[in-house]
Amino acid sequence: MNSAAMEKEGLLRGLRYLASQELYVTDLVTDQHPSITKMMPEEFPNIRHWFDSWHVIKGMLLLFFIELCTAAWVLDAYDILAVFYSDLYKLLSAECWSCHP
Repeated sequence: MNSAAMEKEGLLRGLRYLASQELYVTDLVTDQHPSITKMMPEEFPNIRHWFDSWHVIKGMLLLFFIELCTAAWVLDAYDILAVFYSDLYKLLSAECWSCHP
């Protein structure tokens, strides 16, 4: 069994165990793992499934950085990357800290 399948199976077993102990989960926060995202409404429709902001923001910034690199390559303006790199790093760091209690 690969890591992705084990992640889903572990969550499935854990939630079923909690329900068997009459401990009911109302909200669950995970990353955007596709199989878990698919499983939650099918297996546990009463649990609200949320995505943690760190993974959402990280994905958006990665896409932005790829677009920025493409623009720098097309425009032959690599100095743009140096300007934005430090700002992106600061933003990622701030977002990381805001996700922790």
